[in-house]
Amino acid sequence: MTRTPRLTSDTAACCWIPLFALRCETARRPELASLPLALLAPDDTRRLWQVAPLARRAGVKPGMTVSQAIGLCPALKLCEPDPVHYDEQFARLVAARTTTSSSRGSSRRSSP
Repeated sequence: MTRTPRLTSDTAACCWIPLFALRCETARRPELASLPLALLAPDDTRRLWQVAPLARRAGVKPGMTVSQAIGLCPALKLCEPDPVHYDEQFARLVAARTTTSSSRGSSRRSSP
């Protein structure tokens, strides 16, 4: 029987990035950054999931139906969500952070 090594750590981190999926879309398609933009909900494409600040200023909010949102903001650009892409981008972020943490590991001070 092969033993799987246990991963252990005495620290943990929490990473909260507001509108991460929306940011992934604007990074992938920079032309969207200057538009009122919203992502459709992954589980209900008739509703909005994440809403960019420009669209929010027009009164668009997460959870609204598409028809309500377009009624408030006719120029609203809608994007279908791409969870695989968001997972890949998050994995890249975590890998970059892990690499950075590993290279700084020897300079950490222990807490009192």
